[in-house]
Amino acid sequence: MRIDVVSPVHVGTGEKNMPFLYDEWKGNYYRYLITDLLLKMPDGLNTYTLYDDLKSFDQSKDTKKKMIELFRKNVHYKEIKSVYALKKEGNIGNNYVFEQVKALDKPIIPGSTIKGAIENAIIYCFIEDYYDECIKDELAGLIVSSPADIKKYSDEKTYLSMIFGVSKTECEEFLHDVFSCLLCSDITLSNMSIYEGLRISAKNKKGQPVGAFECISANQSAKGNFVTFDKKNKRLSKYEGMSYMEDFILMFEKENMMRACNDCFQECLDSDYEKELNRIWKGKPYNFSKYNQEIDDFRDYESETSCYIRLGKNTNWNFKGLGLLFKNLDDSFFKRNFKNLFSPTNENLKDEKIDLFPCTRTIYVTANDDAHFPGVIKLSFDD
Repeated sequence: MRIDVVSPVHVGTGEKNMPFLYDEWKGNYYRYLITDLLLKMPDGLNTYTLYDDLKSFDQSKDTKKKMIELFRKNVHYKEIKSVYALKKEGNIGNNYVFEQVKALDKPIIPGSTIKGAIENAIIYCFIEDYYDECIKDELAGLIVSSPADIKKYSDEKTYLSMIFGVSKTECEEFLHDVFSCLLCSDITLSNMSIYEGLRISAKNKKGQPVGAFECISANQSAKGNFVTFDKKNKRLSKYEGMSYMEDFILMFEKENMMRACNDCFQECLDSDYEKELNRIWKGKPYNFSKYNQEIDDFRDYESETSCYIRLGKNTNWNFKGLGLLFKNLDDSFFKRNFKNLFSPTNENLKDEKIDLFPCTRTIYVTANDDAHFPGVIKLSFDD
């Protein structure tokens, strides 16, 4: 199979690096180790004091500004061997830089990330397929309020167990058995870029900076046996004759998997571009032509041998799942239980703000203010 990186992808390590660990030169950013930089500080500077200041870097704006100026002024970066290079797309400035997952300094998309995206798409579409038949009547008029019920109905396993007609514990065992048969390997790529991330809002014209991001660059691909499903695994034999569970297992056949990923992708994409949401993007000082072209390329894509999936930080789809599903399938249940089950905040939101949920508003921008849609890859099984 073939994996194509369609738009910049950031799968983070959880680490955010200080901006002076990067130096710009000839269209690239070069990443350095803090220990190497400290060794190049002038002899008159107390490196022990610097270590103490570094501990408070995240806590004080004054210290942050002081440390950035100190390193930029005193360290000759060209004299030090960098760890790796990234193409400069966006500016770092004084932003933290969120680090991309790598192996031997090469960017990777972890197999676990691919696996999670596929599993979520299949769960989403399976619940959607059987909602009216197996779930809707049980939720009629239900208002979720107690902590125990909030926890219960925030978990997709609750809804799957309704379809399967088994306890939640039995459902969890079944999912463990099935998901253990989906095998996804890490995808190693070559090129990384730096983008600035901005969260767009209706009120803030320029958007709220959310940091700079090491990203896997778009327009590169890899070939390999990255995704397989072991349908002959003995773990699956005990579910023979259990119709709904057998139907779920069939979702992992190639054609069904591609359909689920594409359908889920399209519904999430549509949630970002409903008519009422267009005002968020109007009047912004960024060039959305490439961004819009990317969206147009994704719309109404149909294939039995390939699919799009979206992953990584800033896609905002990790918490969309059930909220978007209920918004599309059962708007009454969605609105009754929005605050306790689906809201990203504890506030009582007005109806117009509920209508905006769940909207991805983070974009990656270049130094030339070109906007990009983050986190899309294409899986092709016919290549």
